[in-house]
Formats: sequence, structure tokens, C-alpha cells
Amino acid sequence: MAASVSSNKYKVEKFTKKNSFSLWCIKIGDKLQNMLSEEQKDKILDRAYNAILLCLDEECTPISQHLDTFNYVTIPLNNIDIKIDDEDQALIVLCSR
Repeated sequence: MAASVSSNKYKVEKFTKKNSFSLWCIKIGDKLQNMLSEEQKDKILDRAYNAILLCLDEECTPISQHLDTFNYVTIPLNNIDIKIDDEDQALIVLCSR
């Protein structure tokens, strides 16, 4: 049985490092979406929209720099035969600075 954290409103499975982190994020995200009110969802979407607009500003990091960071992380891992899931690769690109 999976470890979990519970509160008085809902029960959430803990990430145990035995399963895919990307899949766990999707499951938790789905549960959280079902728990949020429409007003809360709208606030989150507005914040995401504003974050995207800020990133599109003139001072935004060029995509080539993001891809350089991605390659810096992934190429050495590929050289030693470590496979990175597509979802994890996407997270690396999105989180690069």
C-alpha cells in the first residue's frame, strides 16, 4: 500500500521514488484540479498567463540557451546509457534558466 498524507478534506498519495515522478505529478495535478473551485482555477490560470507574458518580454532567455542547458544535462546521461522519459525531458527544458 502506498504511503499517503491526509488532512481533514482529502487524501494524497506520497511520492515514494518507486514510481515515475512525472506520472505522480499528473495524478496529483488531476486530484488538485478536482478539489479547486472555479474561482481558484481562474486565479491559477491568470497567474500562469502572466508568468508566460513576463517570459515573453524582451529580456527573456533565448530558446537556444534553454536548449544548451538541456543538452548540458542530457548528453552526459545519454553517454552512460541513462534513459530520460519524455516528460522529464520536457521538465528539464521548462525549468532551465
